[in-house]
Amino acid sequence: MSELKPCPFCGGEATLELIEVDEPFTFTDLYYTVICTKCGLRKGRYRIPKLPKFCEAEDTAAKMNAIAEWNRRAEPWKGEE
Repeated sequence: MSELKPCPFCGGEATLELIEVDEPFTFTDLYYTVICTKCGLRKGRYRIPKLPKFCEAEDTAAKMNAIAEWNRRAEPWKGEE
């Protein structure tokens, strides 16, 4: 699994968390998200179907998508060319 980059705003350490969301009139869903432990910035919300037996590949894909979104950075601006 890829390593998480530091927070783009404060430089704090980031963690990958599995959260459970229980919304009214729907099924309970599981999501992966990345959260900065210093400033609380949260990025990504990748759903894992909560079925009796969800596929391990779906779990891995959700983790990798959350990490990839967190680690994505814009190219530095080089000014007018």
